[in-house]
Amino acid sequence: MSREILTDTAGLESLVHDRWFNLDDVVFDPERKEISLYLGDYDGRGPYDKKLLRITDVMNVAIDDKARIGTYDINRIEFASGTVRIICNVPLNLILTTGEKCIVYLTELSATMDQSDQSRVQVIPGSGMEPIIHTDAAGLVDMTREMWFDPSRLNFDRQKQEVSVPLGYRKRRHDQTLLTVTDVSDVVISGRANVGPCQVRDVEVTDASVRITSSVPLEIVLTTGDGCSIYLTDLHGPYKVWSIEIDPGEAISSFLRFLRLKRRSQ
Repeated sequence: MSREILTDTAGLESLVHDRWFNLDDVVFDPERKEISLYLGDYDGRGPYDKKLLRITDVMNVAIDDKARIGTYDINRIEFASGTVRIICNVPLNLILTTGEKCIVYLTELSATMDQSDQSRVQVIPGSGMEPIIHTDAAGLVDMTREMWFDPSRLNFDRQKQEVSVPLGYRKRRHDQTLLTVTDVSDVVISGRANVGPCQVRDVEVTDASVRITSSVPLEIVLTTGDGCSIYLTDLHGPYKVWSIEIDPGEAISSFLRFLRLKRRSQ
């Protein structure tokens, strides 16, 4: 079962910034109203087969190519009402005229990956002008890897069944991005206590859990239900720190359950 992973345009930019593509490989299908760009790594050498950027409900594509060098690296993607503008670091702009049903997909290209098993990342419209954007689980890892978080600032709202963790790129301030996971029934934190700020090493999403591992011996395991969604959103202001009420009995029970599951898996 795929999980819905939601982010905003800042997350999309972090995934495509400085990735290269060949202009000759850009495909616009006017019948399907769809444009596809095949993106490579950050060195520009090719092949351009790492990620696929696909945009739907495109009525027209205008190309402003002053450099005429063939291959280009993306600087940013701008959204306005009825327009998506792909701006490169060298003088090339792709201006897409889009409809109200415009959707942007960014997926990992892998011969071994079943398309139906991919998780999705969807952008939450913020200004009313941003389209929906999807990517896969690899995109979530790319956006969170090496970001810092403080375990003491993790907030578990049992009533809403929602966990929120603020992330950032500096050790002392973690209010640049907010990771929110919904339909969470249990949270288990294992490893060293009172470790302070940790750096994200990996985020693993399965049918029944979200597992966050850090650069220190610390792991956060969220038990999730079928309605689980993951939001990764840019924070424009300081994140409010909520108090976390922990029942000692529940904490011990959760930890014992975690140990039993770990023994079974070994």
